[in-house]
Amino acid sequence: MPDARAGSATQRHWGPFLEDIESGLDNIADRPALLFHADKDMAFGWRDLKRWESVFPNHRTYILEGAGHYWQDDAANEAVLAIRDWWNSIDG
Repeated sequence: MPDARAGSATQRHWGPFLEDIESGLDNIADRPALLFHADKDMAFGWRDLKRWESVFPNHRTYILEGAGHYWQDDAANEAVLAIRDWWNSIDG
């Protein structure tokens, strides 16, 4: 998870929610995971990606080159193809 700035409005708002999610990650860490990383994202950097890769050892990482924080808009078609490919690789 990204390091939240202590005392920031974001931390006060999202802190409890993110802590709740964090506490349950061990329950799903062994599941297959597809991780997207938008290389132009200013909020989630390479350190965050490495963190998620360590949480989900059974992962595939897909780098969305040129996409920013709203990668769903920037690289929607590319993401759909990656999801389909990943899903087919774990199905059955």
